[in-house]
Parts: sequence; structure tokens; C-alpha cells
Amino acid sequence: MKKKENKKITKDKTKGSKKIVSRIINILSIIVLAVFLYYIYKSNLFPIKYFRITAIALVSLEIIYTLLCINKKRSGVILKIFNVFAILFIIAECAGFYYVYRTINFLDTNLGKNFEWDEYYVIANISSDIKKISEADGGEIYYYVDTEHYSELKANLKKKTSAKIVKTDTLDESLMKLSYPENLVILNAGTYESIATNDETYASYLKIVDTIKFRIKKEKPKTPDIDITNTPFTIYISGIDTRGTTLIKRSLSDVNMVMVVNPNTRTILLVSIPRDSFVQLHETTGKKDKLTHAGSLGGVELSKATVEDMLDIKTDYYIRANFQAVMNLVDAVGGVTVYEDASDTRFSCWTDRRCWIEPGENNLNGQCALAFARERYNYWDGDMQRNRNQQKVLMAIFNKLTSSYTLAAHYTDILAAMEGTFETSMSTDEIKKLVKFQLNDMRGWTFESQNITGPTGREATYSGGSTELSVVYPSQKTINEAKDAIAKVLAGESLHPEETEETTEEE
Repeated sequence: MKKKENKKITKDKTKGSKKIVSRIINILSIIVLAVFLYYIYKSNLFPIKYFRITAIALVSLEIIYTLLCINKKRSGVILKIFNVFAILFIIAECAGFYYVYRTINFLDTNLGKNFEWDEYYVIANISSDIKKISEADGGEIYYYVDTEHYSELKANLKKKTSAKIVKTDTLDESLMKLSYPENLVILNAGTYESIATNDETYASYLKIVDTIKFRIKKEKPKTPDIDITNTPFTIYISGIDTRGTTLIKRSLSDVNMVMVVNPNTRTILLVSIPRDSFVQLHETTGKKDKLTHAGSLGGVELSKATVEDMLDIKTDYYIRANFQAVMNLVDAVGGVTVYEDASDTRFSCWTDRRCWIEPGENNLNGQCALAFARERYNYWDGDMQRNRNQQKVLMAIFNKLTSSYTLAAHYTDILAAMEGTFETSMSTDEIKKLVKFQLNDMRGWTFESQNITGPTGREATYSGGSTELSVVYPSQKTINEAKDAIAKVLAGESLHPEETEETTEEE
């Protein structure tokens, strides 16, 4: 008799302990669900229709689970099953919370910066005995008249040397001072890049003895008051030839594109402009310059304004990314596939001989995707084909990013890949709207492309002084074609009306 009573007591205790465990899990799942739904709603990243379906389903399951837990008569297998599912949902909701937190933190960190970096080099003649700036005492340091942040530079230099600081009126005058080994010159990093790129022989006679970097206040870019989910908009895209995770304010703009996005027709037009285009830089007079130099002289703002003058348009936003962003992003999405149709033979890329491109389809990692986007020497039309290759890589990345599988499988990798390698004038709210728009309807996009082309030559430039540099003379015909294509995509018109007519006739 006692044995039966003891078994009953033990059974009741076990049953009671199971009930306690279930209630603890139930309370925890209610708390996690409430926090999860609140944070998802506040994030404003997900379409309301998906949020409602998810919320109704999860809350309904939670109510059933709660009723099972408080029902003294019902227990057993059903409750155990719900316990398991509750634990799995808690884990899934915590993971979802982490993903959303990572997204918001990424956007706030990369889009909400109110500062930027400007960088300067202290240059000496390669034959100079000066190896570091402290050895310049008693000498002279020259700086070009357009040097910004002079007071900060002077204060920084005074901590390191007693050399006399002298202003020059032109870049040529500053560079001429380097003929004397005892002299030093201060150049913005972007200006130095221009010299090194345009005249490798001349740059080989120079050496950097010090680097000065300034964190400066960044003006909030002006953006249009439009709803980008139902209004066509334009973006200026600038690709800069730097690596690492710090974007300096002024740098050569090696990639120059205008992207026209029409969310109503789901059409994206890419207009590529040769980096060596010989153009009048915005608000300058006299000599023209290479478009790429605009970035080194005035940053993305000058590049954007110069492109706007050239195409007679006003771009709504800009995106500026360095080459590291391309490599990281391609690797993060698992590589991209590009089609090589401009060469009949296999070749290795001149910027990275380890990367081979075959006629037809090529599956490329980040390193080789960048090399392909920079390739020009293996094509008869050089820079023109490089622009087309850049479009191919950008389209391949975009197609991967808009794939639901890629986003789910590589989401955190994608965010990590972009960290510190890009900047944009789009706000956090606008990026959220675009994400929400794409998630609401995972349909694909139609890509169109236009390329501004023209003959090449040699010219003295605004920033290069009397030295003649290789330039491209943009053809007015291709400029007009680009303007026409931009206007049509903004208006929602087809760029191939003959195809539309043929389709209509067949129907």
C-alpha cells in the first residue's frame, strides 16, 4: 500500500515539475515573442502584410501553448511537443532579433556618420637624406594654395619640426620645389594619387616622409523629398582606387556611373562615363580636366556636380565605394558569374595576373571580379570595354543581392563585407524603404545600359599643369543618347519600343 502511495507521490511530483518547466518555458517564450514583434515592427524593415501574418501565427501558437500550460487536466505528449517547438521558436526569434539589430546598427553606423577623413602626405625628393619629418629642421615645407585645414596642418607640423612653412600659388610651383633635396611639399593624398597615376616616372622620384590625417566635420548631404518606392530617382556612383576600411574625402574616381531607378517599371539604367573624359570641372574656368581628377580635387561632391553638368541632369543621391567593397561583397555573396563576349581568347587580367578570363561564362571570386572590372589592355577599345565590364560586375552583384536565397544564407557576411568601405547620401529611412520594397515583391529587375564613348588624345589639364595627359573626348552623340535613355527610363518609357510593338502584334 505504501509503495503505491509512494509511486503516486513520486508521479505527482514528476508531473508537477514538468508543469513548472513548461510554465517557465511558456513565460520566457511570451517575453521573447513580445520583444521580437515590437522590435520587428519598430525597425520598419518588413512589409506590413508579412508582419501581420507572422504576428497572427506566432501569437495564436503562443495562446494555444499557454492554455495547455495552465490546463491542469491536459498534459503529456502534446505539451512536450509544444515545449520543444517553444524552445525552437525562442531560438529562431532571438536569431531574428540579432539579424534586425545587426541591420539597424550597420545602417546607423555607416549612414549616420557626421565626420569624414582628409589625408595629406609630406613629400620629399627620392635623393633627399630626409627620412622623417623631424629631420627637416631648418628647411622649408611648401604647400599648395588650395590646401584645406591649413591651421590644423600647421599645428600638426609644428609639433614635429621647426621647418618654415611656405605657401605656393600653383601645384606646379610646389612640385618644382622638390628639385631641391632639402625641401618638402605637402600634398593632399588625392592630388598625390593623380600625380602617381598620370606620371609613374615622375612619381618614382618622390617619397612620402610623413602622413597627416584629419577627422573633419561632414556636412549633411541634401536629399530630395521623394518616395523612392514609387518615384523614379537617380544615383551617381563613384568607385575609388583605394583599399581598406577608411574612405578619405578626396580620391581619384576611377568608376563613374549614373544609375537611374524606376521602381514602377522595375527598370535600372546604368550610364558609364570614362574616367579620363576631358571635361570642364564644375565651377572652374580655363583648362578642362580628366573626370577622375574631380574626386581628388573636391571629393564626391565635385565629381557628382561635374557629371551633372555633363549630362544636364540633377542626380538625387550618390554612392561612393572603394575597390575593397567590390572584393568583399562578391566574396560575401559566394562569387558572381559574368559573361565575356568581347574577347575570343583566354587572357589574364593586367591588374592581377592570377585571374584568367575565358570567352563565355566566368565564375569569379572578389579578387578576380575586381580585376575583370578594371581590365582594359586586353581589349581593342580599352577604357570603353572596361566600363562595360564594370556594368557586368555591378549587375551580377545586384542580381545576387536580390536573390532571397543569397540574402538568407549570406546576410551577416554581406553586412560585414560593406563595413567602412562605402558611403551614401541616402538616409537610413530611405534604405529601409528600399529593403522593404524589395521584400514586399521579390520580382527581378530589368537592366539597361548606356556607355559614353569617344576618341582619345593628350591634353594639358586643370590640375596637371603643363604636363600633357591621356584623355578621352566624350562624343556628343553618345552623350545625347545617354540623356535620351535617362529621360525615357525616368518617364517609364521603353528603350526598345520595337520589341514592345512586336510583342503586341504577336499577341
